[in-house]
Amino acid sequence: MTVLLLHVGTPKTGTTYLQDVLWRNRAALRRRGVLYPGAEPTSHFHATMDLQCGPNGRPVNPDVPGAWDRLVGQVRGWPGTAVISHELLAPMDAPRIGRAHAELGFAEVHVVCTVRDLARQLPAVWQEDLKNRHSLRFGEFLDAVRPEGDHHWLGDLFWRMQDAPEVLRRWAGALPPERVHVVTVPPRGAPPEALWDRFATLLGIDPATADPTPDAPNSSLGPAEAHLLRRINLTLDPGTPWAVYERTVRRHLVDALARRPGGVARIGLPAGELGWVRERSRRIVTELAQAGYRVVGDLDDLLPADESATAQPDDVTDSDLLDTALAAVRTLVEREASRPAAAPPRPATLRQRVLELPGRHGGLVRARALYRSVRRFREDRRE
Repeated sequence: MTVLLLHVGTPKTGTTYLQDVLWRNRAALRRRGVLYPGAEPTSHFHATMDLQCGPNGRPVNPDVPGAWDRLVGQVRGWPGTAVISHELLAPMDAPRIGRAHAELGFAEVHVVCTVRDLARQLPAVWQEDLKNRHSLRFGEFLDAVRPEGDHHWLGDLFWRMQDAPEVLRRWAGALPPERVHVVTVPPRGAPPEALWDRFATLLGIDPATADPTPDAPNSSLGPAEAHLLRRINLTLDPGTPWAVYERTVRRHLVDALARRPGGVARIGLPAGELGWVRERSRRIVTELAQAGYRVVGDLDDLLPADESATAQPDDVTDSDLLDTALAAVRTLVEREASRPAAAPPRPATLRQRVLELPGRHGGLVRARALYRSVRRFREDRRE
């Protein structure tokens, strides 16, 4: 019987890293009896969007309709362990979760949730919101997620995705606790592969089966870099197509900001926020422990560490902003200059020039026919 690990999030807990390791090493994993299905790296995202939209949805991407069924179809009949993974499964509602479980009824389903401490999650999720064109200040974002804080839909979405006990209550359903797994993200300073080591234990394989080297460095922003991105979002035309934003801002500018020479400072929580964050973290740890789920790692990893105060994005000065913008422009220019020059196009031959001429004009058609006749004549003479 197929054993399916359904990795449902949460976002910003190394999910992209794990998915990259699974994808790059899928051949080696398959030889060990582990299937990571999909025709391309985006297959699990498309399947998640298909599940979210439902049969009556209208997804913009033509690759989305039917993607969930295609992914499930690849898992069906697999004799070993399979993995479906995407962090946007975390906020799914009961009807969609019910559909997923019903259509995976042929397998022994295990629900997996990766979890990281809130003191690291809050800055990370805020940065991700900025990379998706939002523009709340860091303080405004913290107000939105704080108990009794100002209501904002981004705050509601944060807890919908990041309240691990609630995410697991929705996804675990009637599953026995031993088939629900919490993987804690190792503390700050641990090597990236430490998370893969923990995840691999759920697969029942030696972590060395796969190459856990990150495909790309983390693109975390510092206070000044994040503040600059927020200001850019405010100045952009709201009608700018997402494809343009993704290509120019997310792919190029954000990467240039994150790779600032000399590195970027780390964004931490203001000292005044630590009290409620620690209280909420203790509650999460208690609820996960009482649920009896299998824990890979240590639930104490979810308790925020005592850390010294760090610079805050809302305190960035215009001078800091200018220095950051100049550094980003310099990085972009230097990257462009370091790219190998494109080879000049080779001069077209007579044959190419004649054959590429449009065939609408009768004279051109005759010229092409003449050329072909001459070529055949020469070939006949050689024979």
